[in-house]
Amino acid sequence: MVTISFPGLGIEPFTVNKVAFSIGSIEVRWYGLIIVTGIILAFAYASWRAKQEGIVFDDMIDMALVIVPMGIVCARLYYVLTTLDEYDSLYEMIAVWNGGLAIYGGIFGGILGIFIVSKWKKLKFTKALDCIAPGVMIGQLLGR
Repeated sequence: MVTISFPGLGIEPFTVNKVAFSIGSIEVRWYGLIIVTGIILAFAYASWRAKQEGIVFDDMIDMALVIVPMGIVCARLYYVLTTLDEYDSLYEMIAVWNGGLAIYGGIFGGILGIFIVSKWKKLKFTKALDCIAPGVMIGQLLGR
């Protein structure tokens, strides 16, 4: 259980179970559902913008398949590098399921992913960035 509060808004603190639902022994947590929803909405918006800019949907799927994992890896890497004294083993460093992602690393990884796919697909990097960048705000708005 987690206690959620909104100080100064007149809303009393309340508790919420961390687990949204379980599939067998696998727990699906609310935070994970919120993050995935943010990713899906950001992708939908970026795809809509890309269509207006002449970028085909297949290229956007390729972008997402590179950007999302690269963003997660870099977000974890940034977090670990800024809190190195908290880890005793490599396993603890890669255990993303125990928490610890940093938005700065995720943004860096996403930009790097956009750059790589843009060069690979021969797309204009700035055009792709213009389509995708507002999605970061959507994800942050929902996830935070």
